[in-house]
Amino acid sequence: MAKVLGQSVPLKIMSGIYKSGRLHHAYLFYGEEGIGKFESALNYAKAILCERENGTYCGECESCKTIDKYKHPDVIVAGTDERFRNAEIYFNQYLEYKLPYLFNDFYTACRSILYKVESMIFDSYDNYPASEPKEYMLGQKKETSRYALIEPYYLAVNYTLNELNEDNIEYIDSIFRAKSKEAIDIVKNKGGKKKYSIEGNFFDALKKIHYNIIHTVIPLDTVRNIIEMTYRKPRLGKKRIIIIEGIELMDKRAPNIFLRTLEEPSDNNIFILIASDTNKLTQDGMKPLISRMMELKFFPLSEKNLREILMKRLKFDEEKTALALQYSYGSVAKSIKYTLDKKTNSSYNIREVLLSFIEAIFNNNASKISAIMTLLIEGNYDIIETIKEIINILRKSLEDKYLEVEDRNYIFPSSVSDKSVIWMIDELDYTINTLINTNSQPKMALYKTLSNIYIWLNNFN
Repeated sequence: MAKVLGQSVPLKIMSGIYKSGRLHHAYLFYGEEGIGKFESALNYAKAILCERENGTYCGECESCKTIDKYKHPDVIVAGTDERFRNAEIYFNQYLEYKLPYLFNDFYTACRSILYKVESMIFDSYDNYPASEPKEYMLGQKKETSRYALIEPYYLAVNYTLNELNEDNIEYIDSIFRAKSKEAIDIVKNKGGKKKYSIEGNFFDALKKIHYNIIHTVIPLDTVRNIIEMTYRKPRLGKKRIIIIEGIELMDKRAPNIFLRTLEEPSDNNIFILIASDTNKLTQDGMKPLISRMMELKFFPLSEKNLREILMKRLKFDEEKTALALQYSYGSVAKSIKYTLDKKTNSSYNIREVLLSFIEAIFNNNASKISAIMTLLIEGNYDIIETIKEIINILRKSLEDKYLEVEDRNYIFPSSVSDKSVIWMIDELDYTINTLINTNSQPKMALYKTLSNIYIWLNNFN
């Protein structure tokens, strides 16, 4: 097993299991988002299927290369990821530093998005999440399928990637425009009365593909499709590796259906299930499923490990690294998301607005409270990310309260009890889950959240 920085404990366990020759049929990788769970799962798949069969993976054989490109027929991935963000980071850093591995990382991140369309595992394109930016929506939310509208974007991105190499990547948008014309011609020749168009640049297209196939819940049909695959023999190797990311997002009926597959495992299949929201794993429907898996916990990354990833691998400069670390909370994904937050200029901007809101409450500044609430609700802020940032502020403040250092950042007066802060964090978590799993109106939810925070803190004035 190759090293995934900061996760030596689960990797040693996985390596030991592999070398013993007694592979478990199902694993649960759990821990915070963006700390190496998915990368470890792919690496484990490469180690199991590597043509050299020496206990690790070479990264050079045909099996390893096809896994990296999401083209191995015996590695099935069902994910709800946002790796297009990584693609943009890798792209910009490659243009600056010209390091081959950054080009490969960019290419792989793009392929991970296209794979979702190619695999047809998520085969119902009818759920554009209410929390996502509407400018990327294709068609109408109530349409039973938007695949016909996704197809030209998919073809244009796919053809562009096939044309790209390390020498011409700086001309990506010129290549994309040319390939867009080819894509439009192909879908037009299929017939139909729809008017097809491709708007924006390469990364706009990548985002449109992602947002129009993302699922806030892994559908029951997807789970059934995966189970049906397990009845077939692997096409190339002795094993089939099935990686399901975000199992806590399964349809509530899915665990019971999936349970029988784990109770009567086939020698041909190895499941690696990944969870980031461990609170949902305690629900009654999930407990029997988890009991059939070998659990491996992944831990938030230390500042040292995050710094090494950001500076040595991603080639961030010292200033960008320092800012990203401040809002990473042990997660590479959160660091990357912070650096790419285009709608608010930065997560720091969100944080400063929210801190101003809290300060205005303690100062009884009614006009400022009203103005900030309007700004947050009617502005271009991502509502779920805004609520998550409130949680981050509360958690960070609570942690700083007990740090024995001079530079603490506890923002509440002593009258605000720890218990009430924890209660509010739980309420905010519940609001996020409601927004993700229901058709709640995001703006109304944010208005209610900000009003509740005002009522809560105003009691301590």
